[in-house]
Amino acid sequence: MAEIMEFNASKDFGKLGVEFKSPDFKLKKDVLVAAIIRNDKLIIAGGNTSITEGDRVIVATSKNNRIKKLNDIFAK
Repeated sequence: MAEIMEFNASKDFGKLGVEFKSPDFKLKKDVLVAAIIRNDKLIIAGGNTSITEGDRVIVATSKNNRIKKLNDIFAK
């Protein structure tokens, strides 16, 4: 079972400006940042992509991950 969720990236998001290809941007298993909406433009996430404050982030994940907020997408 999967879920699609949308989060707003605020200044308390721990990885603002970190490119997805960075080792610091390690997602939990079965988590995908599917897209980002920035200034009403759709961005398909890739390695050079980063999340900035105010972005709307579309996340696909397994229900087992129990993600409640954007910071929950990261592996520990």
